Amino acid sequence: MFTTPRLVAIALCAALNFAIGNIVYLVKLPIYLDSIGTILCALLIFPDRMAAIACAFTAGLIGVILSGLVINPFLPWFIFSVLTIALVSALLTGRATTTFRAQPLEPLPFFGKVIVYGIITGIASAIVSALAA
Repeated sequence: MFTTPRLVAIALCAALNFAIGNIVYLVKLPIYLDSIGTILCALLIFPDRMAAIACAFTAGLIGVILSGLVINPFLPWFIFSVLTIALVSALLTGRATTTFRAQPLEPLPFFGKVIVYGIITGIASAIVSALAA
């Protein structure tokens, strides 16, 4: 399941989560962008759903652990939120990979699906995060 290209994707997506999450935290922005790498990892590995879930969760988990050790000690409490984002990304958002990878890119379906799937991911993550808090 964890082939070399998938391990590279996990490492890069975890680094993306760590970097963007820490920048947002240090600048004190009122939003959380520390799951971009988790979603990207699920989209990159999508055709194999179980591998997409495992790789996205691993990337998110590594990002949360690194951020929790370095910058935000409360972040590890939200492991289930990372799992939820990985599940929603792999099971729902992954269905739109044909739209996201289309050449040429159709702007209206692309932005429509990004907004709808973003709202669904945000609601699912918020519900699980509220239970963890």
